Amino acid sequence: MISDDAPHDSTSGEEPNLSMVDWAVALENTYDDLDLLKELIQGYLQESVKLLKGMHTSIENRDAATLRRSAHTMKSQFRIFGVDTCEHVALDIENMGRDGRVDAEDRVKELERLVDDLEKEMLDFLAGKTSIKSSDDSS
Repeated sequence: MISDDAPHDSTSGEEPNLSMVDWAVALENTYDDLDLLKELIQGYLQESVKLLKGMHTSIENRDAATLRRSAHTMKSQFRIFGVDTCEHVALDIENMGRDGRVDAEDRVKELERLVDDLEKEMLDFLAGKTSIKSSDDSS
């Protein structure tokens, strides 16, 4: 999300892209269907809370397999929306679980911070505050 006081290049007249979501990737993955994109975002917003909670529980229970599965699911969701930063952290957590490691609390907390920002951006999109265009739009 771009704040009013964010620096921008006055020569180009465009503000820098501070979006976590690569909207072009998200549209490509939803066949330029904005309604489908909105449905996927709504589903993600519901599932992400459960998955993050599951990661914490799996760490507490020393359950590397569940940690790996939760991280893998989130990684796949991030890929749909082109959210590389979150995808990389989720991959790290997934690999830790695959290796039988459950010492991922710091990485999960980092992912939670990123997800908080991502969810704000997604909610702005759902509220119509983020303008993206599908290739079907003629403007």
